[in-house]
Amino acid sequence: MQPYGTSAIYQTGNSSSSLTLTDINNDKQVDIAVANNLQNTITIILNYGDGVFPSLLEFATGISPSIMTTADFNNDKKIDLAVINQGENTVSVLLGNGDGTCQTQIKFPTGNMPASITSADFNNDNKNDIAIANYADNNVSVLLGYGDGTFQTRFNLLTGNSPNSIISADFNNDNKVDLAVTNWGNNTVSVLLGNGDGTFQNATVLKTGSQPMALISADFNHDNKTDIAVTNQADNTISVLFGDGNGKFQNATLYATGSSPWFLVSTDFNNDNNLDIAVTNEGDNTVSVMLGNRNGKFQSATVFPTGSYPEFLTAADFNNDHNMDLAIINKAGKSISVFLGEGHGLFQNQSIIVTGTSSLCVMAVNFNNDNLIDLIIANSDINTVGILLGNGKGIFLTPIRVPTVSNTTYVISADFNRDNKIDLAVASTELGIIKVLIGKGNGNFFDGSFPTGSNPTSVISANFNNDHYADIAVANANDNTISVMLGNGDGIFQNAIVYPVGAYPMTLISADFNHDTKTDIAVTNNNANTVSVLLGNGNGTFQNALILKTGSSPWCLISADFNNDSKLDIAVTNYNDNTVSVLLGNGNGTFRNSTVFPTGSQPLDLISADFNNDNKLDIAATNFIDNTVSVMLGNGNGAFQNATAFAVGSNPWSLISADFNNDNKVDLVVANWGDDTGSVLLGNEDGTFQNATVLKTGSQPMVLISTDFNHDNKTDIAVTNYNANTVSVLLGNGNGTFQEAHTLATGSYPDSLISADFNHDNNADIAVTNGADNTYMVLLGNGDGSFRDIYSYITGSSPVCLVSVDFNHDNKVDLVVANWDNNTVRVLLGNGDGTFQTQTPLSTGKNPISVTSADFNNDNNIDLAIANQGDNTVSVLLGNGNGTFQSQIRFESGVTPRSVISVDFNSDKNVDLVTANWNENTVSVLIGYGNGSFRNQIKFATGWNPSFMAYGDVNNDGFMDLTVTNERSKDVTVLLGSKIWTFLTPRTYRAGCSAAMVAIGDLNNDKKLDMPVISSDGDLDVFLNTCT
Repeated sequence: MQPYGTSAIYQTGNSSSSLTLTDINNDKQVDIAVANNLQNTITIILNYGDGVFPSLLEFATGISPSIMTTADFNNDKKIDLAVINQGENTVSVLLGNGDGTCQTQIKFPTGNMPASITSADFNNDNKNDIAIANYADNNVSVLLGYGDGTFQTRFNLLTGNSPNSIISADFNNDNKVDLAVTNWGNNTVSVLLGNGDGTFQNATVLKTGSQPMALISADFNHDNKTDIAVTNQADNTISVLFGDGNGKFQNATLYATGSSPWFLVSTDFNNDNNLDIAVTNEGDNTVSVMLGNRNGKFQSATVFPTGSYPEFLTAADFNNDHNMDLAIINKAGKSISVFLGEGHGLFQNQSIIVTGTSSLCVMAVNFNNDNLIDLIIANSDINTVGILLGNGKGIFLTPIRVPTVSNTTYVISADFNRDNKIDLAVASTELGIIKVLIGKGNGNFFDGSFPTGSNPTSVISANFNNDHYADIAVANANDNTISVMLGNGDGIFQNAIVYPVGAYPMTLISADFNHDTKTDIAVTNNNANTVSVLLGNGNGTFQNALILKTGSSPWCLISADFNNDSKLDIAVTNYNDNTVSVLLGNGNGTFRNSTVFPTGSQPLDLISADFNNDNKLDIAATNFIDNTVSVMLGNGNGAFQNATAFAVGSNPWSLISADFNNDNKVDLVVANWGDDTGSVLLGNEDGTFQNATVLKTGSQPMVLISTDFNHDNKTDIAVTNYNANTVSVLLGNGNGTFQEAHTLATGSYPDSLISADFNHDNNADIAVTNGADNTYMVLLGNGDGSFRDIYSYITGSSPVCLVSVDFNHDNKVDLVVANWDNNTVRVLLGNGDGTFQTQTPLSTGKNPISVTSADFNNDNNIDLAIANQGDNTVSVLLGNGNGTFQSQIRFESGVTPRSVISVDFNSDKNVDLVTANWNENTVSVLIGYGNGSFRNQIKFATGWNPSFMAYGDVNNDGFMDLTVTNERSKDVTVLLGSKIWTFLTPRTYRAGCSAAMVAIGDLNNDKKLDMPVISSDGDLDVFLNTCT
């Protein structure tokens, strides 16, 4: 009896070249993903669980996608995709949204002619990495992952000739990931044993049959040692090599297959607890199934007909009958054959799924959160990715094709807007754009495209076309360009205009270099040892770049008038030759040849200020290797004195200057990347500085508040330490410095913090939510900066935000906590002694993450507003004045609102709302009508990934201003208010790594609002207000 019946055919893309299986949409059904080589897409075919696949979704990739792998590349517990693009030597990463859809691809360079890919954790940092076999280079590229969906620059490992397939496994039982690669050109397999730190030993060579094509690893003979099986294309066999458990292997045993065997999988098809093998045979349009015996030997192959030119195959249980099934890409037939297994080596008649054009790779994953396996196919010719939603019965829906861009170069999937729906991002090397497809959760997408180039390394915001709207410029390192995107004033940007610059542009600045009142751009070109200057035309376009020579590997640049001629000059740090280059401007957009001044080892960041009060600009640079700051005093003619080095912390990265102790002398604060500290160097006004003082918090500080905890009329700071499960309290000295942190224990993963007087003793208390154990804690203050009596209360699931106010007019402080996982807020009425009554849950939108309270309808009762991260809304709950609330009213916000605040921004005596929109780099302002309703949002540009906000009149002009922390761009955006109610062009202040929280308060008693900023790396940056 034949183990398999006639196959069922499903149409995919054109020239499907690879397929894989996984649960794409979390419906516990095995789905299929297919790469379509000629259409530059991936098709996802979702499984309904009965062995039929009705639906496809298509997502753009790079040119000629071929082999795919699945893993969680950004540690969000959702399946992501990585596909190699053979037509352009890249790998596309598509982060999954968990609902069957993917975000737009992110692309990373590979070697020449990438042929195969595998993913694993090569350096034991709990982040998935990638390894790619490069056919034309005779090597393997390893890309170590950062854990956020991005990867480090690749490094290469030598293999044999023409490597064409790669796998990862532990071949020597040392719990470290190793690699094995087939070498088509010299009939061998290279085994590279891993060292566990991301590096590998030199290759060991094993002989195979003729023209090895693909390989897999498994324990075929039940000896707890990893074995290898290889298809040999030229002699119609597979080679089985038994492992000795020490990284060495026995000589190969050969088994006959069909004609021109291509790919193979191993699983138990007949439920006898022995591994079997299935092989696609491209030469005779069949699949060979070889049932295994317990000793690792295999029975003669049984051959079954497939579609035309079967190549890639994958095995999974598509119809939930506990029997293994097969899915096979038929490259010439533009289809997938699905064979449903009967559990004893027999299979039902195949079913056929139509894909796109030239489908090269297929993958199975759960894309639409229905616990059913879906399929993804890359369609390279028609610029789409195909998604086939599964029904859990082995049936997949008709393909859904999502249009992308021409010659797309990579695609990634992830939940970009935190709505628990898979989005896609697609990059095109031909067009130089990024296309964002926001998933609706039903296999369809909202389309948003933001033009950039490849590997953007720096971004700035300025008004390039004099329309009072913030525009964006991006440096694209990999394609040696900058992209300029003009803003519409609503957070949406026009298509990018791309300008060529030098090799590997690194850092951008904007200024008016030729005195024509039009904004110009300058960028360092790290690999060309130059700076490109692009003069603006005032309409958002720029002239051809002027090239200026610098030192080796220019990193950061600034512009200022160093020689007092009222013309802007440029200064650049040169990372590789330990210098600063100064280029004096002629006032017409041209510059003199550079003058070089020595610094310390590997200078990074650079600032200018007058450190010795001689009315001449000086320069300070961080030196990453020797842990110093170099200060060079200016002579006022463009020349500088020899550098003086001042010791700071480990691996100083960025620095700022201001008067931090109110003595009218310029001080420095340095963010030290290597030891999670900040160094404060107080200036002596003669160009020298006092020894650095260190600001230190706990591990991964997350939330920051300021108040006076010890009644000394000096502002203090408290911060949650997410990884240490503590709160650090730093008492202020009133001069911009702080005492050593006092640490208070909390619950697990504290992620929200407030201060109020909960027990009416006139001392400031603290309340903190603990995200991992679903509690909040109250720490009662003693009035001297210490705390007592910890009360712990159970909240809803995943509490993320806490607010205190008197909701029921009893003069006792109440609490409200947002519960992210179960879409509620809970109100806890206070008893006035630091304890609270039973909580009352109130429904919100999806994934509430931030809460603010105010009187939105002018009835003298406190109302609530909640930012809902999961559905991009704000919920408003009007209070009844007795601790109860009316049902929510929802208003649209930006994409992925991360926080919300309430204040009267337009001086109409009605409270307004502002949300920080994480995934679109904006803030949304909702102007209040005074009746509990709000106008449609108005958006303003910020830095990358805005997360937290504070407000106040920072420049004493009578208008409310807004400060926003930008985690990814590591800075703070200050938006100054104006009399016509809008925000002026944003000002940006560099902060530590991943600026997380900001507060506003007078830290040094000068009646000016200062700005402390906490960063996730443990640094506290204090910006003292210098407005006059």
